[in-house]
Amino acid sequence: MKFTVVVCFVAGAVLPACVGFDPPVQSKVEDVSERPYVALLPFGFDIEITNLSILKAVDDTLSIEEESKQLNDTLQGIRQEARWLLLSRLITGQGFRFITLDPTDALAEELELTPGAPPTVEQCEEFRRRLGADLVFTGSILDYGKIR
Repeated sequence: MKFTVVVCFVAGAVLPACVGFDPPVQSKVEDVSERPYVALLPFGFDIEITNLSILKAVDDTLSIEEESKQLNDTLQGIRQEARWLLLSRLITGQGFRFITLDPTDALAEELELTPGAPPTVEQCEEFRRRLGADLVFTGSILDYGKIR
């Protein structure tokens, strides 16, 4: 089964502390070669987080530069964790084949995609042409922070 159109999806992603899943439904497509290839793009945030203290407890003695560095590192870790969570969940159902993250990330960077933003039709076509993606999936984290 060949797909002639690349489909782009946008989804919200939430991290493990806030989610629960039903057991995965197993794919009924027995021929692995008929399962679509998925390119899972880097996730973004739909909210602006400017203070590290919103995400975790911090030492008040941090310099502005150190807090900024830790904030960027923490946000990147959250994006990667959300992406891994979705990927691992989709893999469990065995309904898709996945393009590895490194070439997906490299092409997304080359095409200057903003993490979490839906790609254009032309960008989806590039993922199809260069990586063989039948589906291009991106996600945005809608909300995140310490529980008050």
